[in-house]
Amino acid sequence: MLDLKVRFSGDSTVSGRAEPAPMSLNSRIYNVVGGHWDSQSAVTGNYRDSYMIADQQFRQALVELNAIASDLAEVEAELQAVGAPWTPGRIPQWP
Repeated sequence: MLDLKVRFSGDSTVSGRAEPAPMSLNSRIYNVVGGHWDSQSAVTGNYRDSYMIADQQFRQALVELNAIASDLAEVEAELQAVGAPWTPGRIPQWP
């Protein structure tokens, strides 16, 4: 989950030391949207390339997120089966 957080939000431990860090997915999308929001001209090649990179990065992250969700569903089912008390984020089964 932390790796996904870094991929979406960036690595503040690296950027906080004024070291170059890869652009996060959020930054890339905000850059495209913010840079073209009030423009009436065609989208630039750089924005198109940045969008394509974001698309690829998001697809990879989504595969990982779905795998985590699947693992989490198994854990939640086990918790429910053994009668564990409700925990935040876990949908209870009501009789």
